[in-house]
Amino acid sequence: ARRREQAAQALASRQIQAFYIQGDNTVAQAFEAVSKTADDARLPIFCDDPDNFSRGGTVCIGLGYYLSGHAAADPIARVLMGQPPAGIPMRNVSELVLKLDTTRAAKLGLRIPESFLEKLREQETPKAAPARLAIGSGKAADDAPLGRRAKLALLEFIETPNVEMAREGLFEGFKSAGLKQGRDFEMKSYHAHGDMATLS
Repeated sequence: ARRREQAAQALASRQIQAFYIQGDNTVAQAFEAVSKTADDARLPIFCDDPDNFSRGGTVCIGLGYYLSGHAAADPIARVLMGQPPAGIPMRNVSELVLKLDTTRAAKLGLRIPESFLEKLREQETPKAAPARLAIGSGKAADDAPLGRRAKLALLEFIETPNVEMAREGLFEGFKSAGLKQGRDFEMKSYHAHGDMATLS
């Protein structure tokens, strides 16, 4: 983290006007260090990772890893509930997320376009929660067990904050479908530790 903070300080000394942090594992692991440098230099941080925004971002437009993990739980739950995989359509689960730290933006004197603020307000409008699936059907169901315990395996290429967010979304997605770990399924996690050969 110290080396990344020094790199951020070197950039700030070059009279830049803002930091832009994309979905990079190296920077994500030291987000707070970059944020501290940005605050000291009175610079905003623009990022495309909503899950890391709370660690010091100013403005964010991007796709969240949490949402991706949550969406991945749906087809898995459907199969566990008895639906044939061939009958589950592929769908685009990308959902654009906008975030704004109004306090930081005000301190830095940023003028946020009204179009962005309008989209932010639309995003914050409460949406109806999706109904739970009944086993083998598409109807709402009570929190009933599957009647068997499925064995699942989770393979992760590398351990990063983004992967942790996706994993959290996955388990929350299972809960939304009425599935409980230990009752309806067992999950074993395996890590490739960045080794593609191990992943294969």
